[in-house]
Amino acid sequence: PCERAIERCVRFGLARREHHGILAVRTRVPPLSKAQAQRLPRHLKRSHRRWQEDQLQHAHPADDHAVRLARSLLDVGASATDVEEQLERWNFDPPTSRRALAAARPEERAE
Repeated sequence: PCERAIERCVRFGLARREHHGILAVRTRVPPLSKAQAQRLPRHLKRSHRRWQEDQLQHAHPADDHAVRLARSLLDVGASATDVEEQLERWNFDPPTSRRALAAARPEERAE
């Protein structure tokens, strides 16, 4: 059963086998894709949508790092789209990337 669970994690991208028998495991689970969310039962779709909206509305202390990175990217001339994409490449989830961008924009900063 344990080996099957590990294989399932590997198949879904939550872990990967490295050389010499090492297993690399994600410390954060990525958000559902649109296709995955569409396959959820109706009641879970509603719950998922409410959760996403809540994530967008409430700042989290863990976002501080993402906000600093977003500010740095904006300071060197990156566009809003570039900032969000780069944050996601750095493994921030989309809601965190959007919140960080909103907090980092010069017109929204308290001077």
